[in-house]
Amino acid sequence: MKKYLVIFFWIFIFSCQEDETSIPRPRIETSTATLFEDGGVELKGEISNLNTEAIYGIIISTYQGGTLSGNTFYNLSMTDFGIVNGEFSFEFRNNLIQGQTYFYSAILFFDDEILLGDEMTFVSNGSASPRIDLVEPLIGHVGDTITIKGKYFSDDFSVYFDQREAELIEASDSIVKAIVPFEYNRDTPYDSFRLTKATQESTLFEDFSMYTPEVYTVEPYYAHENDTITITGNHFNLHNLENRVTMEVFGNYQELEIIESSRTQIKIVNAGWFYDLFPRMRLKSQFQTVDFNDLFQAKLPVITDGPDCFSYGETATIYGEDFPRVGYNFNSQFSLSIGNVSFSASEIHRDRIVLNVEDGFYTDFILEDIVIQYLGETITYETEICVDEPWIKVSFDNPQHQPHNYLNETYGVVYQNNQNFVTVGKLNTDSYQFESVLNTELPEAVRYGSLRTWHQDKLYHYDISPNVNKFYSYNFLTGSLTELAPFPGDQRVNGLMTTVGSYIYLGLGRSNTYTPYNDIWRYSINTNTWELVFNFPGINSSSEAIEDPLVFGFEDALFFGGVNGNNPSNLFYELDLNTFSLIPRAPLPIPSADGKKGVTLNSKGYFESYYLYEYDRTTDQWTTHQDIEGIGFVYSGSNESLFTNNGTIYRSVTTSAPYYSLLFKMNMSYLLD
Repeated sequence: MKKYLVIFFWIFIFSCQEDETSIPRPRIETSTATLFEDGGVELKGEISNLNTEAIYGIIISTYQGGTLSGNTFYNLSMTDFGIVNGEFSFEFRNNLIQGQTYFYSAILFFDDEILLGDEMTFVSNGSASPRIDLVEPLIGHVGDTITIKGKYFSDDFSVYFDQREAELIEASDSIVKAIVPFEYNRDTPYDSFRLTKATQESTLFEDFSMYTPEVYTVEPYYAHENDTITITGNHFNLHNLENRVTMEVFGNYQELEIIESSRTQIKIVNAGWFYDLFPRMRLKSQFQTVDFNDLFQAKLPVITDGPDCFSYGETATIYGEDFPRVGYNFNSQFSLSIGNVSFSASEIHRDRIVLNVEDGFYTDFILEDIVIQYLGETITYETEICVDEPWIKVSFDNPQHQPHNYLNETYGVVYQNNQNFVTVGKLNTDSYQFESVLNTELPEAVRYGSLRTWHQDKLYHYDISPNVNKFYSYNFLTGSLTELAPFPGDQRVNGLMTTVGSYIYLGLGRSNTYTPYNDIWRYSINTNTWELVFNFPGINSSSEAIEDPLVFGFEDALFFGGVNGNNPSNLFYELDLNTFSLIPRAPLPIPSADGKKGVTLNSKGYFESYYLYEYDRTTDQWTTHQDIEGIGFVYSGSNESLFTNNGTIYRSVTTSAPYYSLLFKMNMSYLLD
């Protein structure tokens, strides 16, 4: 006979009068209570004289007298329907609290009456623990529905995966369907669940497990930053927020945006920048972390074309394919250089990069190859690009005094450490730095003063210290210092001193008291002797003195011009070194060239004052190169010099304290225009 759990309220109106017919009335008695060892109780009753079908059962209350009203709505009850005479029983396995005293009565609903047995008591040992007999499936995903079958679940229970309560979509005393819950910060998969009744009895099921997510492919295999990437595999969480995809960035993992999720695919927006050619990726799904590396790579750019030339202040465009879009700046993962010069970008597109061409430091006027460094890979486009400028800066260097060529090397007196260390340095044409030859300071006798000249491996120095009037040679390759025949003329400053052939010419200038001098002397390097060779006519006062003249010393000729700053003059002369006569030459192109440093190259002399000026001794003509503008950073009292090295003109421009020099190289092709 089928039994029912009754949890609704029945109200019966019954009479206390006994039937006066001869048919005996049914009787009901409350019988024993037997506790089960595993929780619950069996309660018995007894019926007699029942001749028709009726509802009978057991009603339980938590307080004395609570069963006598027959109210089963607030009480625990169990009933059956039929004809029964004799003993009957019901098992109560749920909703009993351990240690609680319960009151119970047998109950019979007959002929619109409620008949109750005597109220009796028992002390509960609790409810029966739920029994799990079947779980389907035994392995699942987050969001899967798990069916649990068994007994004694009661009508009030919960299912917990670890500490997380599951949503129940169907529940009864013997079957429940629970959804595997999601926990955002969980790092280990569920390996069990617990069914817990409201009365705290519970059963742990430990044979449950979760699928491990698998990654098979990543598409596209070659990707740009910000591309939509599809990760294909299996056993992923269904919802975007339940998955987490990250990319390694310098040892840390940066989270990527997920735009779509399913069991077999996750679509992400790739990071705004690649940090490795083969990104190191990590997926967290099903509370498990899976690394998937080397399944796709950054798409490498290709260079297809570049400019032929560029100039300062302009832009240059590099064309190609698949350039990474890094906005308006390169970074440590992506850089572009032409030759050895790094460039910044004003625009970056997939098919072109627009570069800013700035007045920086360049290695030469012809830069070879466009080179991209990207994620440790080198992409080279072989080409030659010219720097269409008259001058380029090639280095910061220490100031030098009028360098000198010897055996295809260039030497100069170099002022290092803010002029605290004076030495002879040799130009390193790779770094464009003057490096000390002997790593020793010049001897004090030749350390200071502007009246110097060179011949082969020696520096010649006229000491202008008061009352000294000594003349020295210093071998800059060996470090030997030699005092030579003293200068026989009056001691002077701001004079002319240069080498022509095997002779040194020294003269003109003035004394420390501004007495002008008109004499020019010649020193024989071979014989260590001096001789007076020329007196310049018309020098009778300080205003007529020729000080710091512009000098061109060719191998066989001496040219000079200019008067002191108080008396400018365009006059330019050649001193005939055979007859020692003065030969007027084409006037200087500026009113006064005193203090300007001249340099000779082949048959031409050059000096610079806002523009480059060229004198051709074979045609006795001056050319003004107005497209070769002067170089800035010259300060009053600073040193500056032009010199040549392997057929190219250089200019060293020295700032005032702190003393340093910018070394410029001239674009010799401008002289051909």
